[in-house]
Amino acid sequence: MLCYFFLIYYFLTHKNIRQALHNHAIIASLFIDFIILSVDLSCHLGFLRLGYIVPSIPEICLIWQLLDSGFWYRDLFLKS
Repeated sequence: MLCYFFLIYYFLTHKNIRQALHNHAIIASLFIDFIILSVDLSCHLGFLRLGYIVPSIPEICLIWQLLDSGFWYRDLFLKS
């Protein structure tokens, strides 16, 4: 996570890098990857530790599916 913080900070603080059009997809991809890493990984680890999702409500499962599939495919689209 520290690497993501450093890269996002670097891309956003350097004006020449931030304004280059080809870096916009990289910046967006970094934000999406950071969300996937922080939320999806914590859900996976919690599920592997307990064997169920806490709290066990359908909304949490839907959010997890959105992050796991939707954001991941969006990230693939940005990188291609």
